[in-house]
Amino acid sequence: MTMDYAGMLFAFGMILLFTVVGVVIVTQFFKNSRAKSMNSREIARDEEYRKLAEESILVQKKMSEDLTDLRERVASMEKMIREVE
Repeated sequence: MTMDYAGMLFAFGMILLFTVVGVVIVTQFFKNSRAKSMNSREIARDEEYRKLAEESILVQKKMSEDLTDLRERVASMEKMIREVE
């Protein structure tokens, strides 16, 4: 192999190396930006789930209070029926 071919082989090798490194950098950049956008969507979804959980806790508390009130009313009605008999 003469020196002419060695120089050309070196030049093609460097071009190939820079191309591969450039493709890897670009693909990693796009994967990273897509992951960041997915994280922001997940954060928004988690916020919605948190709000939904808080609302369900409030509804459960209200239902518990209503149930306690109903139990008291039924107990007073049972007491009144026993007194009438």
